Amino acid sequence: MDYTPTSFQEFIGDQDSADLEHALASALNKFSAENASNTPDWILAQYLLGCLTAWNMATQQREMWYSRDARPCVIPVGVEP
Repeated sequence: MDYTPTSFQEFIGDQDSADLEHALASALNKFSAENASNTPDWILAQYLLGCLTAWNMATQQREMWYSRDARPCVIPVGVEP
């Protein structure tokens, strides 16, 4: 069976995930984006990371369905295909 990461930490690592969660919470707070739902910014940040994890898993499953390489790839910035 092919391996599919089940959490955002598995995609980018624990420390980077914590940094991203903090950055999202800070951005939500800076723009008062949490006010409409009266939900703490850190809960919304965790929710958004969960959405990103679900999206990453879905795209990997799609690639496996079409028998394509499902491994994440990194495209260098500024490099033309």
